[in-house]
Amino acid sequence: RYGEKTQQRVQALMDLYDFLMEHIPTTDKDPNEHGTHTLLTELQRRHEQQLSQEQLLLQEQELERQRQEELVRQETLRLQREEEQQAQEAAERQRQQQQATEEELRRQAEDIRQRRLAQERAEREWIDSIPKGIDGVQLQISIIKEATKDDMEAQRTAISSLYTIFQQINAHPEETKFRRIRRDHEKFVQDIGRHAGGVEFLIAAGFELGAIDDVPCYLSKEPNIETDMDGWAA
Repeated sequence: RYGEKTQQRVQALMDLYDFLMEHIPTTDKDPNEHGTHTLLTELQRRHEQQLSQEQLLLQEQELERQRQEELVRQETLRLQREEEQQAQEAAERQRQQQQATEEELRRQAEDIRQRRLAQERAEREWIDSIPKGIDGVQLQISIIKEATKDDMEAQRTAISSLYTIFQQINAHPEETKFRRIRRDHEKFVQDIGRHAGGVEFLIAAGFELGAIDDVPCYLSKEPNIETDMDGWAA
């Protein structure tokens, strides 16, 4: 029901009672001043001893409380240091991951740029290798005919389709829709693009490689009559 301190006081009182029960009969048999003085001295000593023990107990309790507080403080500091270290490690990992991601994105962008440059160089070399103008057109027609000599229907379709393309351009010189052909257009590939000389014919006739809304196309751009009279006339 009571705490440790009260229990110790009760125990001290019981010890004092045992001491009195042990000495009082002797003093009754020999009731003299010396015996009484001895008893009082012993009682005083025991009282002081009890007080001293209580003080020691209080001191021990205070030291234990301080020790527990110090342990709690140290544990709190340790947890704070761990949290700070974990936060720093997490921030470092995030920084490294972000850096790795940025480096990977830069590498991919550079790869794409290099591939695009290589493709542009290859396309430019291919375009430059094709003769332009009337001679180039006649050469590509002969190539188409040679490639389709065993399939006259395919040959007639290819030549007729090319004729239709340029007929529409001549009939509607201001309409840009007739000057662009999707490279992957199924009808174009089937009728013209799949034959040797078919695409080359367009390049020889002045078409260029380009894109509209990111869709790869063959484009026929009319040269500016004021700045490129020769090109416009051709």
